[in-house]
Amino acid sequence: MEDKTKSNMLKIIVFALELILGVILLINPVGVTKVIIISAGILSLIYALVNIISYFRLDPVTASLCQCMFVGISLTAAAIIDILALIADIVWELKNKNKSEK
Repeated sequence: MEDKTKSNMLKIIVFALELILGVILLINPVGVTKVIIISAGILSLIYALVNIISYFRLDPVTASLCQCMFVGISLTAAAIIDILALIADIVWELKNKNKSEK
């Protein structure tokens, strides 16, 4: 019975968070999307660093089987692409802002 109560409570919390996120998306869709993309990039970079560090800490046989280095390098590449897209977006906004001021 207690597991069912916890499950229902979790469903209510998830519903409330989805509702709040939906309202925020309706108010400012571009800003929220940027925050989500930046957060995904930061989390990818952190997870990549953890995988790369764990690769070097494992014994050689386990390290070769876990593919930690591949995951770490792939996520680092994704995070770099995310950062470059963010920089390009900032430059684009500054460029358009300067054009509108003239």
